[in-house]
Amino acid sequence: GGATGVEMAAELVGFLKKLCKKYDFLWDKVHVRILEGSNKLIGMDEKGTAVLAKRLQKLSVEVFLNSFMHEATKDEVVIKSADGGLQTLPSDFLIWTGGVQVNTVVRQAFGEEKCGGAIPVNPFLQSMEDRNVFAAGDNAFLHDPENPGKRLPMLAQVAAEQGALIARNLLALVQGNLLEEYKPGKSELLVPVGGKFAVWCRGARVYKGFWVWLMRRIVCLKYSL
Repeated sequence: GGATGVEMAAELVGFLKKLCKKYDFLWDKVHVRILEGSNKLIGMDEKGTAVLAKRLQKLSVEVFLNSFMHEATKDEVVIKSADGGLQTLPSDFLIWTGGVQVNTVVRQAFGEEKCGGAIPVNPFLQSMEDRNVFAAGDNAFLHDPENPGKRLPMLAQVAAEQGALIARNLLALVQGNLLEEYKPGKSELLVPVGGKFAVWCRGARVYKGFWVWLMRRIVCLKYSL
């Protein structure tokens, strides 16, 4: 139920429909399902999750929230709900898009298991144990001010921002200047959800539809130049 899973499931529907038409296979016999361990899709709030769920339902994608992968075999997947109940679903093809792990070297040398192997850092992105060690992105554990008790999202834009800050702080450290604190901006997510449709979550606001999809295409064009 993360960004990769939602985008892949939505795009997969379009390809599967083409295959069904090409090989004269009934679409009614095809089932695309998403399993998500929390009650949120892509980490969005209740409003964003509702928009995504409605779009996925329109695409005939079944969403199982608060459901965890319990067991997977060649022919079936067993999911476990939050209350401990088990449900078996037939499965011909499983795509795993969940889970981000800290680099093994970082985990063994500096990381803490209670932080998932990441390095606990202060606002300057320095290790709490050794001020000469800096960490960014997935390797850094820093609390999210917008979500008390949770770490900052493991996203590329966060890593890029932190990497740039570390470069400035390293220079400041060498020159004997004051270090700069990392101040995360408002979290934004822009995800295509099948066809010419996308969802953009900016803080508490959620935008959807063709124009959001078009905006994402423009963003992609920017990075391809």
